[in-house]
Formats: sequence, structure tokens, C-alpha cells
Amino acid sequence: MKRVCQSVLAVFAILAASLIVFPTHSAQAQSSDIPENIRFDADDRVIEVSVNGLPLRLEVEPSLAGPPIINPEIVEKLGIWSQSGRTIDFGGYILPGELSDATLDFGFGPTEGRVAWSTLKASKTADGVIGVHDLPYRKVTFDLRPAVAEESVQRFKLKRRGSRAYSRLGTQIRVEKEKLFLIFSL
Repeated sequence: MKRVCQSVLAVFAILAASLIVFPTHSAQAQSSDIPENIRFDADDRVIEVSVNGLPLRLEVEPSLAGPPIINPEIVEKLGIWSQSGRTIDFGGYILPGELSDATLDFGFGPTEGRVAWSTLKASKTADGVIGVHDLPYRKVTFDLRPAVAEESVQRFKLKRRGSRAYSRLGTQIRVEKEKLFLIFSL
């Protein structure tokens, strides 16, 4: 088991040094008006999107599963109300949250979606957060840093696990006799 843990830690070290690419699968991504790719660097992962006509800046968070989460003060500006409840994970804090239908526009025409919120701010640098699976692009790239010393760039075939409303992107690797599903996060 110790060798398995060491192998998993080695894989995570390689991932941290590599260029991580997340393909997305949105019905909207099939439009010819939408660029195939979008690229972010490690320090600037913010995208502009309008929600119900209100322009917002959302921080792209690869580990987010579920709908975009907006900061609570934005809810008042949007004039939306809770249509159902859900729990929201804020890095170890599980809070009750709210969910509502919304119209999202990334600059390529409106699409129907959902937004969530809680009493805590989802982002300190933007109006909220959004996962890669809610972006309209076929490929989302995060430039972290170049490989150094003994590290090398690794590319992994990505798989989507979970339901459409709560999906995660990752890859399955074999470590000794075990198969592990690794979920990517910055």
C-alpha cells in the first residue's frame, strides 16, 4: 500500500508540472461560432459571462462539479429565487445552498443552465466560480509551469464520471494491481 501511495504522489507531482487539458462536452460547443479552445494561465482563470443579462466575471475552477456558484450579493442583482436546495462544498465546509434556473451567455448566444449560491462567497477575486464542464469550449487548457529537472510533461486520456449535473473529469491509471481514478484540480 505504501508503494501505491508513493506512486500516486509521483503522478500528482507530474500533473502539477504538466500542461493540463480538460475537454468539455457542452451541447453549445457544437456551434461553429464558438472557438474550439480557450487557454488560461495559473494566475488568471477568469471568464466573462452574462447570467440573466447581467455581466459577471467567473473564476474557472477545474475541480468544481455542478452548476456555477455565484457570490450571495450577486443573487440580489439577478433577482432570482431558490427553486431547490443543494449542498455546496467550500473546501471542506459543506453548507446548505440554493439552486435556480438561469440563462448563461458566453458571448455566443444564450443557453439555459442553472446557478447555485450559499451564504459564503464562492470567489474572492470574481463574482463566482464555474467548472470546466459548464464552459462551451471543446478544450480548456491551464498553463501551470514548464517541467523542470527530472519532471516531464504527461498527457492523459480524460474520462467524465458522474451525472450531467454533477460530473468530474479525470483519468484512470493502473498502480500495481489497482485501478485508480484521478480527479484533476489546480
